[in-house]
Amino acid sequence: MQLAVGAVPSPFDCYLVNRGIKTLHLRMKAHSESAMSVAQWLEKDPRIERVLYPALESHPQHEIHKKQTSGMSGMLSFYLKGGLKESRTFLSALKITVEVGT
Repeated sequence: MQLAVGAVPSPFDCYLVNRGIKTLHLRMKAHSESAMSVAQWLEKDPRIERVLYPALESHPQHEIHKKQTSGMSGMLSFYLKGGLKESRTFLSALKITVEVGT
């Protein structure tokens, strides 16, 4: 970290970190709830072969996840049914949005 940002953070950097930490739990809760909603939606989609998200009961390591964590992550992955053609169709239709915060 020292090589990336220097030995001592500036007072303003400390202020920003402190400000962000105060709402981190709320942001992470929303982050994980959104991921669970997406994972559940993907599981029901007939074009999806499999969803990999340990918080889902259908995940093979769900019980381990429950024992080792107290929450969920925002990261998930999934397999599309079909082959290269279906994958290219999906990727060409994908629209990535970016929300700009205040």
